[in-house]
Amino acid sequence: MLPFKKLFILSWLFAAACISVHGEVVTRHEWTRPFMGTVFHITVYSSSLDLAEKAVYRAFDRIENLEETLSFYRENSELNQLAGNAYSEAVTAGPDLFEVLEAALFWSRKTGGAFDCTIRPLITLWHTRGQEGVLVSSAEIAKARDQIGFNKVLLNPRLHSVRLLAPGMQLDLGGIAKGFSADEALESLEQDGFKIVLIDAGGDLRLGEPPPGQKGWLVNLDNSSPGPSRLELANAAIATSGDKYKFYEIEGTRYSHIVNPKTGRGMTDHRQVTVISGDARTADALATALSVMDIQDGMELVASLDHTESLIMVMDPETIHAQEHAGPNLSGKTIIFKTAGFPELF
Repeated sequence: MLPFKKLFILSWLFAAACISVHGEVVTRHEWTRPFMGTVFHITVYSSSLDLAEKAVYRAFDRIENLEETLSFYRENSELNQLAGNAYSEAVTAGPDLFEVLEAALFWSRKTGGAFDCTIRPLITLWHTRGQEGVLVSSAEIAKARDQIGFNKVLLNPRLHSVRLLAPGMQLDLGGIAKGFSADEALESLEQDGFKIVLIDAGGDLRLGEPPPGQKGWLVNLDNSSPGPSRLELANAAIATSGDKYKFYEIEGTRYSHIVNPKTGRGMTDHRQVTVISGDARTADALATALSVMDIQDGMELVASLDHTESLIMVMDPETIHAQEHAGPNLSGKTIIFKTAGFPELF
């Protein structure tokens, strides 16, 4: 839904490349392929490079199939073909597309529209005007709203059909598709017998069992603090969203590339959001939603969910301006919100 959304960096660290487990020497192997406008990295620990490679290629094939189904940027994707025909009549969706649309609309309702897979016209408008250095007008926003609204997407679970209630609507699942793909890739690898797995879907991480001898995968979180903070995670997912590197300066105000569906304008409070959950599709969608929701409402929502935690860092606008002129050594002033169960940073 939001292009260039994963804008502060999650990276991972490894203690060793070769380790003996139950008498077998397992080695860390890594593969990389581009999908969905980003790069997917898959890391597997295995005693057999040949078996691991075959399993990873099957996982990549699954991701490629999902890209052909879910991508807004592929003109002939199933998503775009459906959106082009579903106004005049209901269109049957394949199982993957229907499942992701169901998940997207679930989170739209759960977040009061903060997550909205129909927001693309506003995203395009804001991106165009932002590059021009011109503020989007109220009239332009009002016109775009005619083609926007998650409540204008009707799903029929019995027929697996989709109907759009306004002409010219666009569906963009970028705020959940990478997470869904990471989940599906992990499931594919686990079915092939590989449990010690890390999948990096352009900054969304899906983590399997921890590396041998470790309690979890060590994840560096590049945030607004003076230095990176580290998390130790396994059998979980973590997603991020923020405007640390992508924003527009318009009439002396710094606007995020992240657009609030309610206002139609880029955010100005400069948040960096981290969400940890049991699956990547949930973490992905919530990281998008928490970037625009009222912070208290967002934290209460996350606290009500099982196996889900969040961290939101809000930078002081004056400090951001000072950093841009003084360089990266200025630590910055931040306000930090986190749920009670968010892991300790170290």
